[in-house]
Amino acid sequence: MNKDETLKIIEDEKLINYKWFKNEWVADRRIVNDIVAIDHADAKWVTYIIGERDWIIDETQLYFDSEEEAMDDFIRRLRLTKRIIDRELEERRRTIDPDSFKMTKKEALEIIKDEKLIQYKWFRDECYGNRTLLNNVVAIDYIDGKWLTYIIGEGDSMIPNSESYFDSEEKAVDDFIWKLRMTNEIIESRANFEAREAEEAR
Repeated sequence: MNKDETLKIIEDEKLINYKWFKNEWVADRRIVNDIVAIDHADAKWVTYIIGERDWIIDETQLYFDSEEEAMDDFIRRLRLTKRIIDRELEERRRTIDPDSFKMTKKEALEIIKDEKLIQYKWFRDECYGNRTLLNNVVAIDYIDGKWLTYIIGEGDSMIPNSESYFDSEEKAVDDFIWKLRMTNEIIESRANFEAREAEEAR
């Protein structure tokens, strides 16, 4: 993508925590400290992360031969940062007002279908997903009169202390979808990383 397309995405998706070339930062560092930056120097385009004390984190620097490739990576990093911010805000809201988070089974299944979520176990059904990138599976069930969500790990057994119990189906389903979305973000990040590694190896 070019500069104009990049700026339009930033505006449309309300992306923050970035530094656009020599311009000032657009950021709110109360939640996430890192700043995603893009620049052009020595005939190369570069993206990187500015961390604490406003220093460039050296290992995050990626160099590109074209503006389009750099813009693509810049937006990818910004979207990931926004996900982290959104997740942190949701965690805070859940802590403050847990009773307000509810979802029906029908709504959950529609979200799973629309967002193409994988790596889950829906009650007594079989596990659905590809465990090559991430072994963990998010599960929901109703056992001994209680609704619960938990994580299935190695050996297809529940990971100790991963379970959360709820007094209603709607609360459990909402928690299940929240955890499933986070799991799919990890899978997507790992897939993108492996794709970049494969591309660089060619």
